[in-house]
Amino acid sequence: MLKQPERESRNVNALFYEMEGRQIQKIRRERGYTQQVFSEMVGISTNYLSDVERGKKSIRLEKLVLIMNELQCSADDLFM
Repeated sequence: MLKQPERESRNVNALFYEMEGRQIQKIRRERGYTQQVFSEMVGISTNYLSDVERGKKSIRLEKLVLIMNELQCSADDLFM
């Protein structure tokens, strides 16, 4: 069984991933990209992009920077 701080940390991480993913999805859609096209642009699978956008998986910093570059957005756009 997880200790209380560990559970809280996992909950915070899950919330962060979900917020990050929703913003990626929102901006991707605003730019007119489908998941399939955009995943090919950034070199990840469509399934992985879907998981990221739903907050089910985290994304490595290198891919996050590539996503921001392709979407022409800043970290502020994703995290504010």
